[in-house]
Amino acid sequence: MKTIAFSAALFLLAAFSAHAQIGATLEQCTQHFGKPTRGPDPTDGSCTFIVGKIFVAAMFHDGTADYLMFGRRGHGGRGEMPLTNTEIAALMNDNAGGRKWLLNADPAGGWVTDDGTIFASKMKSGGGLVIQTKDRKDRDATATSTPAGAAK
Repeated sequence: MKTIAFSAALFLLAAFSAHAQIGATLEQCTQHFGKPTRGPDPTDGSCTFIVGKIFVAAMFHDGTADYLMFGRRGHGGRGEMPLTNTEIAALMNDNAGGRKWLLNADPAGGWVTDDGTIFASKMKSGGGLVIQTKDRKDRDATATSTPAGAAK
């Protein structure tokens, strides 16, 4: 019985993640997941989708997703439940674009693709997964290191 449930979960996850990739447009995400439950935000186009008990938060730059956060809603939609290692591996592989994942030597940990263009990390809170491009990571680092009011 566990094998059947596990196989069904893998099948559903594979179908779910097939178009939830870094580089997808808002239109592609909407076609795959349905209408966003939040957003798109007028300032950055970010939005949230919910498919069953899985939620996806997407942020866009120049028209394509460069940040995806995957998580699972808890019972009754309250709180968060951790993703399984199998789900994390499937989501990472789906977003690697044929690249190989390596452990990230950075003190922040996580993984990086062999060409250094995509990063993944488990969230400490909630057990979700964040996948983002190097460009997004660099922009976020620059934004947090620039004092308020300073020219960028």
